[in-house]
Amino acid sequence: MLKPKNLTDNVKILLVSKFSKDTVWLLMAQIVLFVCGFFLNFIIVYKSGTAGLGLFNKAMAFYTIASIFCALGLNNTLIKKIAEKNKTLNEENTLFTSNIFFTFLVSAFLSTGFIFLNEIATNVLGIKSISQAIVIPFFALPFFNVNKNFMAFYSGKRDQKKVATERILRWLLLLGFVVTTVLSGQSIEVVLYCFLFSEGCLFFFNIYSVRKNIDFNFTRAQVKENFAFGLKTYISEIVSVMNANIDIIIVGIFLPIEELGIYSFIVFFVKTLAVFPGLIMQNINPVVSEFWTKGDVQELKEKIGKIKKVNFYIVGAQFLVLLMAYKIVTSFIKEEFAGTYIYFVICLTGYLFFALVYWSGGMLIMMGKNKENNIRTLMVLILCVVLQLIFTNYFGLLGSCVAMFLCSILNYFLLKIMINKTFKTSII
Repeated sequence: MLKPKNLTDNVKILLVSKFSKDTVWLLMAQIVLFVCGFFLNFIIVYKSGTAGLGLFNKAMAFYTIASIFCALGLNNTLIKKIAEKNKTLNEENTLFTSNIFFTFLVSAFLSTGFIFLNEIATNVLGIKSISQAIVIPFFALPFFNVNKNFMAFYSGKRDQKKVATERILRWLLLLGFVVTTVLSGQSIEVVLYCFLFSEGCLFFFNIYSVRKNIDFNFTRAQVKENFAFGLKTYISEIVSVMNANIDIIIVGIFLPIEELGIYSFIVFFVKTLAVFPGLIMQNINPVVSEFWTKGDVQELKEKIGKIKKVNFYIVGAQFLVLLMAYKIVTSFIKEEFAGTYIYFVICLTGYLFFALVYWSGGMLIMMGKNKENNIRTLMVLILCVVLQLIFTNYFGLLGSCVAMFLCSILNYFLLKIMINKTFKTSII
């Protein structure tokens, strides 16, 4: 057993390390994200009912998936290449500038195309109100994807304080707009302009903050190299984001919009289990890239060994807190959420397993193992789509929750097996 003095010294060393300080900043951002996300969901369901919440979250799912299609994986290029620390300041600046420039162009072009095609989709599908709601957030896509590149730039430089600031500003702006519009009695369609408001404000803040890093003297070879790496991760990132959002879309096809609202509310609570693992992933990705590139595999394994233990205990504690929190929160909206606790427990139990390994989700990409990561995420997507289609179609809302449980278990095993095979170490 450690002596008190040794224990105190170890705690001090832990708290003053850069990784720990960065983790604290990211944890603060995740707390803000959770609080804002909770109030955003609660206010919408309280004022507009589960139908309004279902429509909002369906639009948000389409928006998130579309953003990945428009990003071309360039944000992953920034994290990896900046984290490798083998470039001059001018090279970093031109790399960064070329990424935000082409990300904006590509995103603007593709999102404009989606908006123009909306009229055709509306006429063919005959769901005018839903289609109009879904397309509104697309106006924000160019700004959102450029802002992701700012975060990638900060993450690659391991400046997680700025990454945390980005997240905090985004969610405070988002919540502020939603609260203002909802309390003033605006429709959900007007509320959905919150994405354009928050991302536009954040975009101009970012441009002003990094104006000294803007350098348009990038070369064609540099741009080509950026796109080449980004496109290698493109499919993987598309599949990964679709894995996180496709269930909302499928459930919205088979179930009434009110039940979609209930399911999306449950999913919001369940996925808060990934809050701590998510910030660890954000922090560990540039570390993995740097150490893997240098060949310091043993030191990287030691860091991972410490991280997985901390993650295990914190996720376990979160699991117990969420079991109580859902009961308390839904007591304020008993009518629409009566009898949903069993659905919540099913989803949360399955997601517990995935949360234990969630923090390692970007490791394969950071190690340059894009093929392995593509295989893993594609397998998960195909099987999860099949499970959601079958279970939701035959068993309704209960089936959707069982499908989420099974998908989470599948995600857990595939990620664990793939990293263990590639990295020769356990992540749990």
